[in-house]
Amino acid sequence: MCVWRSKCSTYVPPNMKPSYTFISRPDKKNKYSQIPIYLRVIYNRKKSIYNTGIKIDSKHWNEGKSEVRKSHPTSKTYNQRLETLFRRAQKIGFRLEEDNRVSAKRIVEELKGVNPLNFLEYIESFCIRLEKSGSVRRSKQTKVLKNKLLKFLDSNELMFSDIDNAFLEDFEIFLRTEIGNAQNTINKDFERFKMVFEDAKLRKIHRKNPFDDYKIPTRQYSKKEALNFEQIQEIERLDLVENESLYNTRNYFLFSFYNAGIRFGDLCRLKWTNIQDGRLKYLMSKSTHTKQPKWKNIKLNDQSLRILGHYIKTNNDSEYIFPLVNTERDLENKVVFDMEKSGKNVKVNRDLKEIGRLADIDINITFHIARHTFARHAANMGMNVYAISNALAHSDLKTTQTYLNSFNESLLDKEMENLF
Repeated sequence: MCVWRSKCSTYVPPNMKPSYTFISRPDKKNKYSQIPIYLRVIYNRKKSIYNTGIKIDSKHWNEGKSEVRKSHPTSKTYNQRLETLFRRAQKIGFRLEEDNRVSAKRIVEELKGVNPLNFLEYIESFCIRLEKSGSVRRSKQTKVLKNKLLKFLDSNELMFSDIDNAFLEDFEIFLRTEIGNAQNTINKDFERFKMVFEDAKLRKIHRKNPFDDYKIPTRQYSKKEALNFEQIQEIERLDLVENESLYNTRNYFLFSFYNAGIRFGDLCRLKWTNIQDGRLKYLMSKSTHTKQPKWKNIKLNDQSLRILGHYIKTNNDSEYIFPLVNTERDLENKVVFDMEKSGKNVKVNRDLKEIGRLADIDINITFHIARHTFARHAANMGMNVYAISNALAHSDLKTTQTYLNSFNESLLDKEMENLF
């Protein structure tokens, strides 16, 4: 058994020894009134049982001596089988003790011939598959979970069979009290934890998913920040030096806002071929691995065309619309592109803080706020929730409603003004 930290309730004292006892199960009596005999293994007050395959009348079982009575015609054969099984279980227990991996469940699993799998090794292979499929960000997030598990454990080994409700409860406490993670961070970690188990179950690597009966910490939805349209106009009126970093960043942010909140990764990928007949057509990268990839098809307005006009003059020698990514790098490599995008996102968000300061806006502006701002402005202008959801390409209307609920105060103010 993986021995995790002593501050957790499931710490196992190293001097404990497994106990082995043969028991009968009258509750499992078959139609011939025969009772099955099981080997019960107990370690650290946890038990697991193994079916020996022996079934006899209850009168032939000596519960006190844990053996088949001589009155049974094949008692000698049966007792020899039990003795052999007992020795085999002990041998497994000794070996697991030496490796500091002993548990009742693991002893029984090895008796059954189940190959114990290292969950941490499986996470590593899972992350490699994610990267190969292009889900670089998800792979990084899952590796964060693995690193937290390593901090929680006292070894580099965690078997699938070790992960039960008690383990999950202790890990949740550890994340909250030792790491200091907030509720939403813990929620995301456990969602990724569950995702790995679902993958293992799908691949028939491990049949049971402990998350089937474990309640994942609920996500707390915080108030989303968004600009009002007057603040957007203040940003547009800023006198910035053409083609310098702040000037370009403003264009990126405004282009996202005017085109239904384009995500930063998608903005980096936009090419001139995505402009067709006065419309912006692109495949949302967040949906490329879903069953129904989402294409955005947006009619370009005057503000968007004005921004594009500038880059037609200054960046038309590149296949990419905006001078964000380093075209000398192998951008077809998803890992390289993700690294390039992440680095540029940090720089753009740094520029947006300065733009907010210059426009006297008391909000920590990030690129994603362009998406929130579009949703808020659309709602203020009377667009219904279904149209907003379609514009944002949300899979679930509840996601859109969560966006809009964050802006209820401004919407309520507008409704109140119209009342009187």
